[in-house]
Amino acid sequence: MRHKVYTREQILRAAFDLAADSGFDHFTARNIAKKMGGSTQPIYFHFESMKDLKVALIKWIQEDMIKKMNEIPESEDLLLDVCTTYIDFARLYPKVFNALYFDNSGSGKMLYRRSLEEFKLVITSHKKLQNLTERQISRMHDGIWMAVTGIAQLRKAGIIEPTRDQQAVIIDEVIEGVLKDEKNK
Repeated sequence: MRHKVYTREQILRAAFDLAADSGFDHFTARNIAKKMGGSTQPIYFHFESMKDLKVALIKWIQEDMIKKMNEIPESEDLLLDVCTTYIDFARLYPKVFNALYFDNSGSGKMLYRRSLEEFKLVITSHKKLQNLTERQISRMHDGIWMAVTGIAQLRKAGIIEPTRDQQAVIIDEVIEGVLKDEKNK
């Protein structure tokens, strides 16, 4: 009997589905293989270790989020679009969101660095944020990231349901607050 051949992409999809079901609590080769309906052999063919698979999965998710953000129709506020995509991801995939950002695996730090890189690209299209120093960019990113992560967590928990316009007001208030604070320094 011939074994089914699994691609790297299929393994990543199964790993994502497992993380969506149970976070990283049950993230094992055996459970991923079970999700695919096969053995662990293809997993270790494509990935040296489970840590390697987890890092690849995190990068795969990041790339998918960036792709989704790039598919957003042009609007006047790309920064708001990116923030709402992040918030929506938390609502759609709560266990993956928690596993990525709040698990002790260290993936949150990797995602933070990537988020800062992407933020630098996004703000070039934002009128108020085009001429910031590196320090200001970092502070702005952190302020906005904390705000949208808070919105995402509260929305995910069903505590609040802010509209896009309400989210925009919160993000604008963070921007104004950081700019005002920077001006006073």
